[in-house]
Amino acid sequence: MKQNKFFISLLICFGLMFVVFSCNREQEIDCCLPPPLPCAGMIVCAETFENTPEYLADISNLRIEGDYLKFTLHASGCSGSSWVVKLIAGTIRHSVPPHKTLRIHFENNEDCNAWLGREFSFNIECLQVPGRAVVLGIAGQHILYEY
Repeated sequence: MKQNKFFISLLICFGLMFVVFSCNREQEIDCCLPPPLPCAGMIVCAETFENTPEYLADISNLRIEGDYLKFTLHASGCSGSSWVVKLIAGTIRHSVPPHKTLRIHFENNEDCNAWLGREFSFNIECLQVPGRAVVLGIAGQHILYEY
């Protein structure tokens, strides 16, 4: 009788562990939560990353200032004021230093032929991993983020 209670308790524990690990895995892959407040405008989600085509448009002046990734994006438009740009982070590649690939999701509904440039800035604190630096790959360029 004592053995049966032990096995039933063991089965319940394994069942609960399965549910918890399944939910965490689904949340990480399917239910991407917004990143912490400092990283507003960024999406950290493996599934979204994989489903976003790589935008290799004209990006210049890529740099890191403190905890901000800054770049100038060039495209056709009227003023660039309605452009929507989101930074999407993929999974980390463990190397020395670690490497994280980023993609740009760009929405441009302006129907003008002028060639414009507009600077964008993203707080990238949530991309920090254990250690002192991570290499960020974006639009075919690589930049070292040290913190």
